[in-house]
Amino acid sequence: MKKLLSVLFILGSVAALANDGPSTLPADVDPAFCFSNPCSAEDKFNVNVRVPEQLVITVDDVEFGLWCGTKTVSKDFTNAVKVNGEKNQNVKLGFKNSGNLYFNDGLALKFTGKVAFAGGAAEESVTLNGSGAAQTGLKVTVNKPAIPGLLTAGKTYTAHATVVGSYDGF
Repeated sequence: MKKLLSVLFILGSVAALANDGPSTLPADVDPAFCFSNPCSAEDKFNVNVRVPEQLVITVDDVEFGLWCGTKTVSKDFTNAVKVNGEKNQNVKLGFKNSGNLYFNDGLALKFTGKVAFAGGAAEESVTLNGSGAAQTGLKVTVNKPAIPGLLTAGKTYTAHATVVGSYDGF
């Protein structure tokens, strides 16, 4: 009898310990509980995720003007970069190849340069306005050639740069 009581006591203690875990809601045990009990309620809800508007970046070609190659020259171009997308969102902008410019004549590198945003930084964040638009400027630097006398009179040299951007925070 003592052994039986000891076993029952141990089983009761184990059962009590088992009930100290997370509680179970009545609806988890009986789904009809919420429909039949006037003292309870439930509400189903949706979780929606929306993809932002397509980001569009447009950059005006830069007409640097005349340059003889005798010195390094920097020029500012206001509102050269236009960004359109989801209104009131931040967009982080940067340049491929860190904004490095390579001017060549199809055969050899003649001189280099650098493109940055108006403040001189290689990266910039802009906030799209209530219409989903923003603008920023560029600062273009053309470096004096390392070897003088390589430039051809009357020739236009072109370098390519690419602005990249993405929504910041998504």
